[in-house]
Amino acid sequence: MKKQYFINANIIDPHNSINENGGLIIGEDGKIEAIGKKVNTNNLPTREKPTDLKGKYIFPGIVDMRVFVGEPGYEYKENFRTLSNAALSGGVTSVVTMPNTDPIIDNVSIVDFLKRRGRDKSKINIFPCASLTQNTDGTNMTEFGLLAKKGIIAFTDGVKTIQNTRLMSRIMNSAKDLGCLIMQHAEDYDLAKNGMINSGIIATKLGLSSIPDIASPSRSGSVARIIFEESFAASVISFKYFFEKLSTSHSILKF
Repeated sequence: MKKQYFINANIIDPHNSINENGGLIIGEDGKIEAIGKKVNTNNLPTREKPTDLKGKYIFPGIVDMRVFVGEPGYEYKENFRTLSNAALSGGVTSVVTMPNTDPIIDNVSIVDFLKRRGRDKSKINIFPCASLTQNTDGTNMTEFGLLAKKGIIAFTDGVKTIQNTRLMSRIMNSAKDLGCLIMQHAEDYDLAKNGMINSGIIATKLGLSSIPDIASPSRSGSVARIIFEESFAASVISFKYFFEKLSTSHSILKF
């Protein structure tokens, strides 16, 4: 590809402490040769005509930590090619994929298939997760050690939450021993049962069955209770833990 020159951009790069107006030079190999305020019309070859970005933003590629891809099993919804095209159009260059496929990503043979497909069909970085439990049924742990050696970067049951505290304790201790990242969809099934929307005035006006963010007598909501208990456990056991999404302020105010 031909070398490209861009000027008049707002450049934001937290890692390198850059927040300034400047330009960008992309070499023939597609890699960045120079970036920052020193890249301007005064420092570019006179024969080149740079692209004026008119204040648009340049920043490092976004990492999406919770992506559902259709391969294997749901290719009619999405595949690695359509996923990567959509991601790149929005500035996303890396994704962490959930294991909720068909079959579930819970053994090393499926991981091998996933990595090959991602390598051959995707234009972005694919970081696959495996399930915490076999078939995401919340009963038996997957083989964390074997899966991690195959390139799995985290473990999660995706849209499901493990309700068994004894099993979750085993998972936490294994994560500590192996240095694994655990990702949890935090939801208490009993408190959230039949709920359609967070409790509040909107739920009341619409007449919808709601999910409490605070519920007596435990004073913990369907999301906040899980977060509070497992965050405390994470601080005691000392392992890497990531809550996939938060939908109530009480999930944060607990801390």
